[in-house]
Amino acid sequence: MSRGKIRRARKRLVGEREEALFHLGGLVHDLHRRGGIDPGLLERRSGKIDEIDHQIQLLDWRLETLGRERRARRSGGPIEAGHCLNCRTPFMAEAQFCARCGVPFGPMSDPAGMTMEIEGLPPT
Repeated sequence: MSRGKIRRARKRLVGEREEALFHLGGLVHDLHRRGGIDPGLLERRSGKIDEIDHQIQLLDWRLETLGRERRARRSGGPIEAGHCLNCRTPFMAEAQFCARCGVPFGPMSDPAGMTMEIEGLPPT
């Protein structure tokens, strides 16, 4: 998904969130005036707002990731290679360990402990 599409989707979700908050406030006000607040109804309505908030956070994260990648390409610097499996912190391609939790990112070893020989190269 392109940055423009993500931004448009985010803008749409922010509008939906504002509308849902507006209606939730009106609902609470009307229920308060009538003397009966239904917790189940409030929970469902606020649950929808929570879902929208979560979707906005995901889009923000994606925009941030795309921005970092774009800046790295423009500067000719390192590009993010992935996320630490232990703490989910992003790391660059040349990283040898996680900057946050210290887990090493060494080369993957063969589980059987076998070495691989490639024609023309010494065994590893």
